Amino acid sequence: MEYKLPKRLILTISSGRSGTKHLTRILGTLPSVGALHEPAPNFLHQMQAAQSDSSIADQFLEEVKLPWLATIKETIFSEISHLWCKGLLQAWLRRDDLPVPDVVLLDRNLRSVALSIMRLETTPERTHGGREWYIGPSAPTAILKVQDWQNWSDYQLCYWYAMEVEARKVVLGNLIKSKGGRVCRIDINELAKWQGIKRLIGELDLPKPGLKEIYTLIWLLRVKSNTQGSVKNRTETFLSQQLSSWESSVNTDICKNTNV
Repeated sequence: MEYKLPKRLILTISSGRSGTKHLTRILGTLPSVGALHEPAPNFLHQMQAAQSDSSIADQFLEEVKLPWLATIKETIFSEISHLWCKGLLQAWLRRDDLPVPDVVLLDRNLRSVALSIMRLETTPERTHGGREWYIGPSAPTAILKVQDWQNWSDYQLCYWYAMEVEARKVVLGNLIKSKGGRVCRIDINELAKWQGIKRLIGELDLPKPGLKEIYTLIWLLRVKSNTQGSVKNRTETFLSQQLSSWESSVNTDICKNTNV
């Protein structure tokens, strides 16, 4: 079945806990650009099963996601969700009848991502939220292969997950580039500055903001700056030596089992 999709689709490849809401607000401020953060229908309830059976992602895309996208009125639409890189984007790129999406590879310091996930008690493989929202080392689709991860700390599982998404950024970003899609890799800290927003707009060839949109973007930057400066991460500083040791162990285990 053919669907009348938005003229351009912008997705993100992200671990989550990396500033996706801020990115959504930036994109949604631009003229003729619609942006939603993790909207329903999302891929959450199919995501884990799709790691073992890719046809589940194909079916969800065909029967659920494409009909929903066909209801979007904006010419340019961005859906910002970390679920896309866990099977749904791969299903999209397997098809030749769909337009190649543009993507934002949204970066954040890996340790900060891992600590944020752990604080929410959403550890991959180990907690209910972690098993629901994230993939872990046991996933058949995992790029970074490891053994004996069951003996890892919660932090190490969260750190592995952040590294796994980094590997997916490289694989999927290169694939989208090869198909002619635009790819912008940018750190959330850069998007807290005007120059970063300008680079995002330029690399994705998005409509330039007018005076009204510029005022809104400046307000977003002020809010983001105040939020980032309000809390000092004392936990990370205090545990820095232990975290470094755990991270080194994860990297060693990955190198033993993965050809990357």
